[in-house]
Amino acid sequence: AQVLASLNHPNIAAIYGLEESNGIRALVMELVEGQTLGEELVAEPKGLPYEETLPISKQIAEALEYAHERGVIHRDLKPANVKITPEGTVKVLDFGLAKVLSPQDSSSALDLANSPSLSAMATQAGMLLGTAAYMSPEQAKGQRVDRRCDIWAFGCVLFEMLSGRKAFEGETITEVLAAVIRAEPEWTAIPEATPPSIQKLIRRCLQKDQHQRLRDIGDARITIEETIRGTGASPVVEHGQDLHATIGDQRSPQRRALPWALAGVLAVVAAIFAIAYVTQAPRPQPVTRFSVAPPENTTIPDEGEMNLSPDGRRLAFVAKAGPKTPTVLWTRSLDALTARSIQGTDGANGPFWSPDGNELGFFANGNLEKVAVSGGPPQTLCEADGWGATWGKSGVIVFASNRRLYRVPETGGTPSLVAAPDRALHEDNYLRPRFLPDGRHFLFLIDSASSAAGRRFSIGIGSLDSRQVERLSATGSNAVYAPPGYLLYLTHARLMARPFDAGELKFTGRAVSIVEGRGLGGRGGYGRFAVSRTGVLAYRTGSGPPLSQMVWVNRKGEKLATVGTPGLYSFPAISPDGTKLAVGRIGPDNSDIWIYDLKRGTSSRLTFDPANDGGPVWSADGSQIFFTSVRHGEADIYRKPANGMGATQPVYVSRQRFKGLKDLSRDGRYAIYGSGPGTELWVLPLFGGKKPSVFIRGNFRAYQARISPDGRYVAYTTNETGKSEVFVQTFPRHKGKWQISTGGGTQPRWLADGRELLFLNPDDGMMVVQVNTQTGQFQAGTPKLLFKDQVLRLPFGGNTYAVSPDGQRFLLLEPAGEAKPSPINVVLNWPALLKNAGN
Repeated sequence: AQVLASLNHPNIAAIYGLEESNGIRALVMELVEGQTLGEELVAEPKGLPYEETLPISKQIAEALEYAHERGVIHRDLKPANVKITPEGTVKVLDFGLAKVLSPQDSSSALDLANSPSLSAMATQAGMLLGTAAYMSPEQAKGQRVDRRCDIWAFGCVLFEMLSGRKAFEGETITEVLAAVIRAEPEWTAIPEATPPSIQKLIRRCLQKDQHQRLRDIGDARITIEETIRGTGASPVVEHGQDLHATIGDQRSPQRRALPWALAGVLAVVAAIFAIAYVTQAPRPQPVTRFSVAPPENTTIPDEGEMNLSPDGRRLAFVAKAGPKTPTVLWTRSLDALTARSIQGTDGANGPFWSPDGNELGFFANGNLEKVAVSGGPPQTLCEADGWGATWGKSGVIVFASNRRLYRVPETGGTPSLVAAPDRALHEDNYLRPRFLPDGRHFLFLIDSASSAAGRRFSIGIGSLDSRQVERLSATGSNAVYAPPGYLLYLTHARLMARPFDAGELKFTGRAVSIVEGRGLGGRGGYGRFAVSRTGVLAYRTGSGPPLSQMVWVNRKGEKLATVGTPGLYSFPAISPDGTKLAVGRIGPDNSDIWIYDLKRGTSSRLTFDPANDGGPVWSADGSQIFFTSVRHGEADIYRKPANGMGATQPVYVSRQRFKGLKDLSRDGRYAIYGSGPGTELWVLPLFGGKKPSVFIRGNFRAYQARISPDGRYVAYTTNETGKSEVFVQTFPRHKGKWQISTGGGTQPRWLADGRELLFLNPDDGMMVVQVNTQTGQFQAGTPKLLFKDQVLRLPFGGNTYAVSPDGQRFLLLEPAGEAKPSPINVVLNWPALLKNAGN
């Protein structure tokens, strides 16, 4: 189960866990929607066109290639074990027969008597015949097998997709296996229109002598890709004859002559039309690609958004001059060599164009604003926190704010609600609207952030005429409509284009991939791409989340040692005795909590659930780790023994939208958590009925809370003054409040003895304040700088340092290498990519 769960690939159905109940063990597998390839072939008894077959087979090859590189073979590849999602993504299922290859011996013996497929003969003959039909000769003989048995099965599947019939058939198991061992497929069943390179590939895959068979599925993938791009090999020639001559032509002389006679006539007709076309018809426009670099002495932030003007002639984006400077709105004509900044747009993000391309809307400083591209002061339209907007031709702007969608006139005014999430459907956010061509309907992103599998995104359709919402399809990002009739959106690391009828509001075909690259998706389901109505596409791949190195420093900031290797870390927490470290580690699909033994230099994983686990907090005696997880639908609070030897137990589970654990009181009576998320603080009694109550709530953010060692005060970060500052309040009741930082501050930490309070200033300086919590009223001194270091700043506001119990050492998350945000890539005439696109 652990080996199979390690296969993390977009074309392999994921294994999430191994469950045991009443002596029964079961694998927990990803739910994959859509039909199996076997069901598709039943509906298409003559086979699929090769234009559809090649993208599907390419994804199957990619899945097998990934597994083979990790020493895992499938051994039961067949159409019933391949699913095709509504978006056109292929998922290879059922690695249940997979055999792990040892580094010393890449083969393994197949015991037919114990094969799960063959043991089902008596009751599932139909399925069994299908399974036997894809066995390689060495499997059928009970000999040793290696990854070439998957290549044989791949050839069988490819043959069946093109011909509509199995490569090896029979009325009984014995006849099927005999055909596998001795017979040849009916080669003439492969349509003549099939590219010769693919016909030759199938023959290479179905060589009975495994030493003559194709040796690497990666070679099959390359052949398919080249054929899709139109650069495949020339027609197959074997011993001076073409493929069908080698097989043998059984037609009569008259039938063989007829196609040549027709071909001669058609050649003359084609020549006439070709001359007319060359002299009269316009030539197809080529695809043109180029990159737009940031303006001189600026960078485009990794999360900086961009947009193309409706006519595709200009690009709007944000850039900044340095890490401490605000973003500014820029425009660049695609026929120019330089970009131009727009004055008065400090702090701008999320640019969007007016229908005529003369104005730009954007979000800045808590407002929705607009500005003329030609220049002039920006105009504030209304308050908004800014999660995407779109400008309709009827003079209405639809924008996302406070998790809902609102509309406001293009001249400004009071917003009115357009659509809100349905909590009964576990919807959490409505984001990033984009108008459809009619100017009344719009697409938007539905974020189901509280699902058990983490964040899930899907496409919604709203209307200016009703608050009713239609739910279109699951996806990986926001969607954008693009002529001549496609929706563009992300799936995994691919930018997909799927045929869409904007009048009927429904998909009309399968999606194809037009751009591939890690980092196409940003925070909040934002796809780093934009498209115009004139065939221009712009996209960025991003630099990915910031890597960090855990580093020990002393009170002077001098580096002492490192812990672990560079990775994606968050919320480090030192155990009360100083011997262990709990920290969140972000993987490809989720985050988990790891425990580091600081004395022995070892590490072990504490949580294994496929949902996100993070924010570890130690119990006062160091025996338990408390943390936040979304494993049961909402972000709830759990605990688990720190040594990993016990089960995870719920601490507080409720339907409250978000509960991010911040700290525990030393006596174990109270927990404090953030909700909102990040907008308010709640107190949870860990005794009695465990009924939480609001601790801090207002028209501002309150987060990063820490309870003092004596349990009488809470230090926290808030922006209620207009910028982030550190405050202290009495706890658990409100009797007093004190501002600690004066020039900005975040991430407060109490020292174990309660005599000092630490925080970070905006310049990455570690500040210390002498405090006294023992008197009748809290007392605090003047903050002083301990040292200055380049401490990582996480985009979601997570804590990035911890303090040893004696207060003499600090564990910092330092940036591991400088992130280099990618330029903006521009593609002219992107619809031409659809002709040769493959999934």
